Amino acid sequence: MWAFILRRALGATAVVFVVVLLVFFLVNWVGDPAVATLGPNAGPEQIQDFQRKHGLDRPLMEQFVSYLGVGRCARGRRAAAVEDELTAAIADGGHRVHRPHRVGETRPDGSAPRVRGVLRPSADRWALRVTVGGRTFRSHGNVDTLADDIADEVLAALEGEPVVVVERFSREDRCGLLQGDLGESFGHHEPVADVIAQRLPRTLLLGAIALLLELLLGVSIGILAAYRRNTWVDTGLMSAAYLGISMPTFVTGPIFLAVFGFYYGWFPLGGYGVGFWDHVYHALLPGFTLAIIGAATYARVMRSELVDTLRSDYIRTAAAKGLPTSGVLRHAVRNALLPIVTMLGLSLTLLVAGAIITETIFGWPGMGNLAIRSIVNLDTPTVMGVVLVFAVTVQAGNLLADIAVALLDPRVRLETSG
Repeated sequence: MWAFILRRALGATAVVFVVVLLVFFLVNWVGDPAVATLGPNAGPEQIQDFQRKHGLDRPLMEQFVSYLGVGRCARGRRAAAVEDELTAAIADGGHRVHRPHRVGETRPDGSAPRVRGVLRPSADRWALRVTVGGRTFRSHGNVDTLADDIADEVLAALEGEPVVVVERFSREDRCGLLQGDLGESFGHHEPVADVIAQRLPRTLLLGAIALLLELLLGVSIGILAAYRRNTWVDTGLMSAAYLGISMPTFVTGPIFLAVFGFYYGWFPLGGYGVGFWDHVYHALLPGFTLAIIGAATYARVMRSELVDTLRSDYIRTAAAKGLPTSGVLRHAVRNALLPIVTMLGLSLTLLVAGAIITETIFGWPGMGNLAIRSIVNLDTPTVMGVVLVFAVTVQAGNLLADIAVALLDPRVRLETSG
């Protein structure tokens, strides 16, 4: 079991890497994010400053290595740039600047320096602490404004201090996936991880409701149709299932919204609501819309598998020996559930990926809505973050489906399945 999980995890990691690689080069190839973000009225200097800030002026391979976090950070003004700006501002004020971490520079003779500045990296922001005598100045903010925020205060407090020592750590020039850094969203002006953390619970709620409705409706309809096979009940339920599969969400969504939301007023016309139960109430109609195709598919598969299972020799033998109908049906359903469990693992991606069309129709602020807006606006870091979450979810769903099938069916040997 563990060897199987390890092999699948390594394979899933390789798949995720290939997906990230392809999407990264594709998104950066189709257009200029600087122009898409700043608009057509942006001047050349604004575009160049945007490209420099986000590392878009670097070679594409260097950007990708930086995004993975295995090379020097290509985006933003990192430690060396902030240090140089702060050093230049202090030197322009007529004070000697000493940087012992630089090659060829040593700490001056005599007492310890009376002014010390330290640049400390964090997940998405920089913190600067400068001590002048007994006074300490702190600034927390974006790396692009940090030096400007504190330079004037430091210069005003120097009051003739002969030496200014600026020190920084050597590990801060790394950013990327290995450092847990997904970058900064061009459109939201905040870390991509924060944007996804805000949208992900909303999509999880919508996906969970849709998945629950799929299972309840699909499995129940499939069992009833198989139990009453070749009757008008079977024909009616399977006809409804075919109709559900044939109608995509961009057809059923507007219809449900117009009928149940606008005409009858049973459900809100869109949005997310306030409070947990209000969120659930707002998610019912889009969740049902999202569940129709899945429920219809589950019903067809469940009906077909259960009919075949009920015709099996061991089921006939159990019925001939006097096992009650409920017991026969219970054993048959368990074996017929195997393909449903496999499909369920694949459907787990709905918990994160959601449905772009459904979320757009109902104005649901989830991951699907975020994905389409980011693609339209060429918000590369956000697109990459969403794709990464989707890819990881798909691989995790496939792995969980295989494990669940093995637990339900002892005949499956994970150790030799490869």
